[in-house]
Amino acid sequence: MIPSSTGKPVRPMLAALGHPPTGECSAFESKWDGVRAIATTGTKLPALWSRNGNN
Repeated sequence: MIPSSTGKPVRPMLAALGHPPTGECSAFESKWDGVRAIATTGTKLPALWSRNGNN
């Protein structure tokens, strides 16, 4: 479980396959290889959490 200021677990948004955008007002984001993580700060040291809840 990844802690949050609300006390509820935070889950990272995972990538999902979809159709390419169309039209003049469309936008998309390229896939970049890397790590999906959540950064937390609190009363102690900052921490990075993996999508599996490991820090």
